[in-house]
Amino acid sequence: MDLMASVRKAVSLKRGSPVREMTGKLRMATIEPLRRQAASLRRHMSNKTFVGITGSSGKTSTNMILRHILNGSGLASGPDRGLNGIGDIRRALLNYPRNATHIVIEVGAGESMALRKSSAMLKPDLSIITMVRLEHYTVFRTLERVAEEKGWLAENTKRDGVVLVNGDDPFALQAARRTKARIVTFGQQESVDYRATEIHAAYPERLSFTLSWKGSSQKIVTPFVADYSWLPVTAAFAAAIELGVTPEDAALRIATCPMVEYRMNTVAIDGGPTFILDTAKAPWHSIFMAIETMARARAPRKRIIFGMISDYAGNSSAK
Repeated sequence: MDLMASVRKAVSLKRGSPVREMTGKLRMATIEPLRRQAASLRRHMSNKTFVGITGSSGKTSTNMILRHILNGSGLASGPDRGLNGIGDIRRALLNYPRNATHIVIEVGAGESMALRKSSAMLKPDLSIITMVRLEHYTVFRTLERVAEEKGWLAENTKRDGVVLVNGDDPFALQAARRTKARIVTFGQQESVDYRATEIHAAYPERLSFTLSWKGSSQKIVTPFVADYSWLPVTAAFAAAIELGVTPEDAALRIATCPMVEYRMNTVAIDGGPTFILDTAKAPWHSIFMAIETMARARAPRKRIIFGMISDYAGNSSAK
């Protein structure tokens, strides 16, 4: 009986079985590289505009806002939010619609060298680096290693393209300098190319601020709750301008952009409370920003519920 059970287990095709594990490794070693080559070829032959977005946080929000802006005058396509692995990007490059004008893709770094492989397929015309923080601690361990990984997107940006980078973040700038493309900065410092000032948000008042660049300025009014959303909004606005959208059109589209689900979006219960949900990720570096947003909010009562903290250097279950 034990022998028969062992035989059944050995030849089983269920997930986790030796046969499935072996065929999976064989596929990754043979078929998957061919699929990536096919994706690279289709990208090389395409006349679409490709945008790659990376960063420890802010990728999805920047992606959704930029796509909303670009959809005002064209069709921005890309994977669903959060789908930013090598396979997701390969599938996006092989399957984007023919009538798309822009392909906007998040590029994740959940494992070592993932960004190198993904960005080599994508070869973006415009890249965005939102920030470098110590996420995926188990894999990278240091900010320098994270910056090194993010730098692959800059390095693989086309020479006649643009790398748009958070100019307030020295590690993001370090990553961007690996490019041979033109570097454009955004942030709050005076030295950046696209500068956000007069930032204000205090729920129920939504985020608003002024953006200045190249002698021009634009008042930005958003539907977003958190003041730190200035970063993805500024990145998306700057990217849109670099891609030829007028400032007026970009600002109008931002004002009508849907809130990004589970990233400080509001859910009002009839006859009950209003929830502000920040449950998509749980990085250590952003927890205090969410607390500050709650501190500024005007409400008769406030309650914060914490879950687990994602992969970081401490113990997320410690009391």
